[in-house]
Amino acid sequence: MKIVLTSTNLAKKTAAQKILNKYFNNFKLECIKVDSGVSNTPTTDEEGILGAKNRIKNAQKQISDADI
Repeated sequence: MKIVLTSTNLAKKTAAQKILNKYFNNFKLECIKVDSGVSNTPTTDEEGILGAKNRIKNAQKQISDADI
């Protein structure tokens, strides 16, 4: 299973790795930097949600064979 994290932040990667190890036996975690299209620190829930959706779309363009 290939899982993509749309961040290259080491703390986020480590946290994701720890959680994924609890629930999956065989996976590859790939960390990539993608544009969210919003400010680095969203000021509203709507902006945060839009940024998350944009990161998913942009990640899918870069890595089309990811499972999650």
